[in-house]
Amino acid sequence: MSKKILLCEARKAELDTNSLRKTIRRMPSHRLTVLLPPKLKKFVDDLVSKRRYGTENDIICSALRQWQVRNREIHKDFSAIRRNLKHRTPQVREAARKQFQARILEMAARASPKRRPQYDENEFIRKLLKRKDKHEALSWLTDAPARVDRGIGEMDNLLSVAYVRHLYKLGVSELVVVEIAKNKNLESTDSLVATLPKDPKKRRAIFTSEGQRTIKMGYDATEDHGQSHLFIWFD
Repeated sequence: MSKKILLCEARKAELDTNSLRKTIRRMPSHRLTVLLPPKLKKFVDDLVSKRRYGTENDIICSALRQWQVRNREIHKDFSAIRRNLKHRTPQVREAARKQFQARILEMAARASPKRRPQYDENEFIRKLLKRKDKHEALSWLTDAPARVDRGIGEMDNLLSVAYVRHLYKLGVSELVVVEIAKNKNLESTDSLVATLPKDPKKRRAIFTSEGQRTIKMGYDATEDHGQSHLFIWFD
């Protein structure tokens, strides 16, 4: 292939790329602020620094598109099975029912409850309580400086305050936030430590409430074995 043809092909590819970029810029978009925990932020920075993605925005968009495709595939499978169950003969309906059950079992096996890694719980909590960024949860949420938004997990400030007050109402003696992530005007934490009461009824209410929340996240509930503190976290 001659040098002239190669130059023409390169020029054409450059024009196609520029055209694509202009098209993307014209597409409607919305600004969204995402607050990431330190480990995920480092993961995103590494991907950009290694040139696997152009920007942080590209990574978030790619992850959302993959989730969207996977969600559509699952919905498509289930819709097809449901149509078979509704409109086919009894024999086909029975086969579709078994296929549906097999699909459910397959998904359940992939998403089985994850167990927390084993660790010395008392030592772990002692280290958290020695951190310099430790603050009483309610005062930290309500006494934020002007233009600073504080929250727990993915909850906004109002929901976070309601969550903390709920735990105090159940009987938590003290609740502190630790491992606070800061990003300009946003501050958030996924980690809290609750000082537990001695009253059995209050302890039961606290462990039941937190157990239900952690099970919804896909993890095992923490059992009450007489500990003085409870590590509360958001995935």
